[in-house]
Amino acid sequence: MTEDAADHPPVEIFLDRFPPAIRDTGLRLRELIRIAVPDSVEGVRSGWNWVGYGLPDRRAKRTFAWIGPELKHIHWGSRTGFSSPIRSTFSMAPRSA
Repeated sequence: MTEDAADHPPVEIFLDRFPPAIRDTGLRLRELIRIAVPDSVEGVRSGWNWVGYGLPDRRAKRTFAWIGPELKHIHWGSRTGFSSPIRSTFSMAPRSA
């Protein structure tokens, strides 16, 4: 059985299920991933309860990053092994000099 994009909600709807700080952090991480890799393919992975980002490749899904929201924090990680929970108080604002 193959997954179809119609089986999964849009990312904004998926993130709306979480508290505002988690949702907003997820949207900001999404924005940063899309800036860093503009050609990435985004999709909600309902079974994993996360948003995955892959590279366009017709032969296979090649996930390179993901965002995994939970009620008290949000995870983001990459295929190279980095994964970090980000507490809901985390600020994505630039640091002042």
